[in-house]
Amino acid sequence: AVSGQLSFLSTSIINAINPQIIKAEGAGNRHKMLRLSEISSKFSFLLLALISIPAIIEMKSLLTIWLKEIPDHAIMFCQFIVLANLLDQLTIGLGTANKAIGNIRKYSIIVNTIKLLTLPFAFLCLYIGLPVISVMICYVLFEFICALSRLPFLKVTGGLSIIGFSRRVFLLLSIPTILTTLLCLIYTYFFNARWSFLGTFALSLIIMTSSSYFIGLCNDEKIIIDNITKKIILRCKILMNKYR
Repeated sequence: AVSGQLSFLSTSIINAINPQIIKAEGAGNRHKMLRLSEISSKFSFLLLALISIPAIIEMKSLLTIWLKEIPDHAIMFCQFIVLANLLDQLTIGLGTANKAIGNIRKYSIIVNTIKLLTLPFAFLCLYIGLPVISVMICYVLFEFICALSRLPFLKVTGGLSIIGFSRRVFLLLSIPTILTTLLCLIYTYFFNARWSFLGTFALSLIIMTSSSYFIGLCNDEKIIIDNITKKIILRCKILMNKYR
């Protein structure tokens, strides 16, 4: 439930860009298709990070309000599930790119095999006496490996530039992500009241959006944001004039 609620925004972005990715590939424009898959991955991650970073930090406060009694390890489980979902968004657009190319069978075998490896490794951790947290570490680790595996696969099947993708996505996303996480942690250290988590979410919204726009986005991605912002402002003006 936690994972599903938090991924709603990023899923909306994917559903909006998916037709354009498939259309570009159908038109024979592989370069545009791969670029759109990068933008899809980037925007999906940023939108989910807006909520996921403060949610991970304030998970105890959120579950305290949501549940009367918090089950053992529930806070840790939820934090790791949200983190795994966030890491998956880093290359989520490449999954759509692969569908557009058409190598669905091989892609599914590779991705699902990596995901299934979580089970034997988690069992092994418990068998040798490691704490429960080791299971969640395995889960996050293999989700991250699964996300990274999309890169070499699309390199072979679609000609993706791994270095280019890493620069435009991983490198540019790292700065706003680290900055937002650090500032939210500092805030929660000094403000730890019952409803202070609202401030954490507000801070995440301000820092993530501003730092992403000025540091994390490429020029063409800024144009997309500017166009969306202009459309929203125009609609608001139309509604205001309508009800005057």
